[in-house]
Amino acid sequence: RIIKKFVNPSMMSAGASSLGVQYAIPNNRAVGEYEYLLLRRDLVDAYYYDPDEIHTLLQLEEYVNDVRTLNPEVTPVLDTYGVAPLAVSMTDDPLSLFGSYVGYNAIAATNAAPRVLVSNARYRNEYSFLRTATDSGAIVAGETADDYDAAAVFVKGDCTLPEKYADKYYVNVYKYPTMTNENVYDGMFAVSTYSKSLSRSMQIITYLTTNAKFRNIFQYGMREENYNIDKNDFVTILNDGYVMDPKYTGNMFLLYQNDRMTEDELAFSADNWALAKKQIVETVASPYLGFSAVSTNVTFADTSGMAEAPYTTAEIMKQVSALSDQYKEKIAAYTAANGGLSDFLSAMGEEMSQNEFVKIATNINYVNSPYAKYAEWYKQRFSESN
Repeated sequence: RIIKKFVNPSMMSAGASSLGVQYAIPNNRAVGEYEYLLLRRDLVDAYYYDPDEIHTLLQLEEYVNDVRTLNPEVTPVLDTYGVAPLAVSMTDDPLSLFGSYVGYNAIAATNAAPRVLVSNARYRNEYSFLRTATDSGAIVAGETADDYDAAAVFVKGDCTLPEKYADKYYVNVYKYPTMTNENVYDGMFAVSTYSKSLSRSMQIITYLTTNAKFRNIFQYGMREENYNIDKNDFVTILNDGYVMDPKYTGNMFLLYQNDRMTEDELAFSADNWALAKKQIVETVASPYLGFSAVSTNVTFADTSGMAEAPYTTAEIMKQVSALSDQYKEKIAAYTAANGGLSDFLSAMGEEMSQNEFVKIATNINYVNSPYAKYAEWYKQRFSESN
């Protein structure tokens, strides 16, 4: 019970089954990054825009058009990481065409029933803007926000970033840090069936999560041999004889600062990790956190009217992933000779949806279809009675 007071609830739920059985304890920490949209103050003010009303790609589109018309000498948009429509993927490819469009305000309980993404009008509209603006030179790629004096910049970072750019830019969040299966499950504590003592193992996990002194000994090693510490709990690392990744050594928010932290890391962890705690409060859980079409075991409450598809879920997902790759290549090869981009994407979506494996994957009446498994998992995890 005490652990639950120290660990983010969404992280805790990721270590549990859809029926609430806890199998692992997450190493409590900040995960993910913000995706920020920076808007040049002088231009936003000159055009009489409300910066608080520009968070999404389609909200940005009108501003970009004004920049191109009124200030053609200015680079409209700088993209430093590869901004994408606000969708989640059900395959291993984060840019897969099989998943769910979730939009700006997605949370763990957002229903993300999987579909062919280019069949979704909102996804098509966002992709069309990005593709058209990139092809026309309105969106250019760069390494940092300082590469161009752009009217808008997409940049990733933690919650220390807005202060760096606040003088020149309005800083909006395009996408909040997100807990995913990849960044949550790579740092969890669990007790092996071969452990001699479950209670002793859980006591150690509890200390790593709740006890600052124990957690920091595990992190830094032996005092005066591996590190020294001052009266303010600031650590000086003496050598590389004992090196541990903080991701695996206990509650991040109990970690003492050390002299090898970067300037950004020191700012992030200052005042007892105040900024990091702010970030974790704003971090959202992916609608697929805790779910894998292939590996999540789902027990259906009622299978009447359901059948079993002639392929395993793994085979279905393998074929759908391969199909997604094929259609991503087709879409990448699009030219104006193919007609309007939105119509082209719609046609691609219709073609994909007619594929045998996509039909099975999106059929709720097959017990081994990804959609059916997700729908039952979602119902069990987010039902009001659970």
